[in-house]
Amino acid sequence: MLNKKNGYILSDCLIAAVLGMILFLPALSLLSETLTTYRTARGIQTMAMYGRLGMEETRSLKDGGHFFEKSFKQSGNIYDVKWYCRIIDNNYCLHEIWVRCPNEQEYCFKRLERRKNTN
Repeated sequence: MLNKKNGYILSDCLIAAVLGMILFLPALSLLSETLTTYRTARGIQTMAMYGRLGMEETRSLKDGGHFFEKSFKQSGNIYDVKWYCRIIDNNYCLHEIWVRCPNEQEYCFKRLERRKNTN
């Protein structure tokens, strides 16, 4: 390419640059999208972990109508967790866990559990 004497070196370089951008920009966009999806998945995984912790704590309660609120700090981020436990009828108990992440999004995890006979 450098030994050409016909004067097309500049046009060859421009074509190579354009083709490089055509290949590089979509790959960069996909990389950005992948990183965003990964961060979102990690955040949901962390919130699910705190939701699971809340469900385990409310599972030990014998009757419904309970409300707990705690804050957890992980990697400099604060997660606010609210747990509700209420009786639907005499046989079922509904656990609702609301988790608020640092970017102010809220996620709700619900579980309907059959109550143990207390007779």
